[in-house]
Amino acid sequence: METVKPTSLQLSEAEAHRPPCFWVRSLVFAVACLALADGTLGAAQVRLREGTLVRLKLLYNVTTDNVARGDRVEFDVAEDLIVSDHVVISKGAPAWGQVVEVKGAGKKSAKDASVTFRLMAVKMVDNQQVPLRVMPTKPKKSDSADNDIVEDSVIPGMEERTIGAARGRDYAAYTDAEVLVSVPDAPLGAQGGGAAGLRGPASAAALPNPEPAPPPPVEDAYVDFNSAPSGGDVMVDNRFRGNTPLKITLPPGRHLIEIRLAGHRPWIRNMMVDPGSKPSVRAALDQE
Repeated sequence: METVKPTSLQLSEAEAHRPPCFWVRSLVFAVACLALADGTLGAAQVRLREGTLVRLKLLYNVTTDNVARGDRVEFDVAEDLIVSDHVVISKGAPAWGQVVEVKGAGKKSAKDASVTFRLMAVKMVDNQQVPLRVMPTKPKKSDSADNDIVEDSVIPGMEERTIGAARGRDYAAYTDAEVLVSVPDAPLGAQGGGAAGLRGPASAAALPNPEPAPPPPVEDAYVDFNSAPSGGDVMVDNRFRGNTPLKITLPPGRHLIEIRLAGHRPWIRNMMVDPGSKPSVRAALDQE
């Protein structure tokens, strides 16, 4: 009788008599290899809380002359966002918003010229997109004007009067949802090449002079300026920030606030701003 050699689709006699547990182990091993190949193993999940501060920098000038309603506004993340020793949003990651209103386009002398835009989202290390907002606390309505950014300041250094926000301007944004972010399994202190990278957090203790952990970021305040009559120039620490009514972010601490309007006495106060607060300034301007 002719002996039939097993083909690639046939099992040898030894393979046919292997116990079921062998095949189970083989299947588990194959799945693990595939998972390692596409990066799904060796990763952990970190919970990013709603309302977490994300610092942004504007990528280019946004003015009444170069944007229109519906245009995209581009930002870079200014610094790593770290949660539980893992970077969940990297420095330089893209973030974006959308223009919702432009006033005074093409009118260099328009007193009410402004650009209004709304923050939309930022990309995380696992390529998820988490929505952003301006307010530290969630507004009651998702389309609330309280979550809009109104830029009506004169951009310094321009040849002609230009209203809007200059490239590189800082903004404090806040995550508008709670999400799980897939991150490398090894925390920041355990990452690296060779044996040192495999030792995990204990390797940090072996360093001769480990650097202290950076302090947690301090939340800016969101200040609402108004005056009677309106249209007054708002000066913060001798820097023009816009005209009333005006909503801007300020770093915590003491600030010199001046509101000036032609034909009226200046309103001048020293103001202490607390982290994450939302104070309102109401200035009654007396006629001279």
